[in-house]
Amino acid sequence: MIFVILWTTLALLSAGTVLAGRPWTSVLARRRYPPELRTDPLFVGTNRIITIGWTVFFAVAAAASAVGPGWIGIVFSVLSGVLSPLSFRFGDWYSTRRLASASAVTDTSAVDGIRDVGGSPA
Repeated sequence: MIFVILWTTLALLSAGTVLAGRPWTSVLARRRYPPELRTDPLFVGTNRIITIGWTVFFAVAAAASAVGPGWIGIVFSVLSGVLSPLSFRFGDWYSTRRLASASAVTDTSAVDGIRDVGGSPA
């Protein structure tokens, strides 16, 4: 029963930080990034996604603990320890991917240069 209470509390608190617009993972991520990046929409958005992922994990752990055998809460505790460092790696990967995608989409200078000269792109 203690695991049901624990995981449910974590799920509710985690969801609350997302709804409040201050995902709790951003507090941990701030230690890794300079202050000027902490207000960047990509930083906030990435942490929102990571926090939502943790919220789902906590909710699944709560549900599994409620209906499963007593040891399932321990399994989720171990899993959370394994997944914790991976959430930082995901944040780095996701941010890099988004930045690369955004620069590919917004870097239309070659096409814009052709149009500025008066020609149309071939």
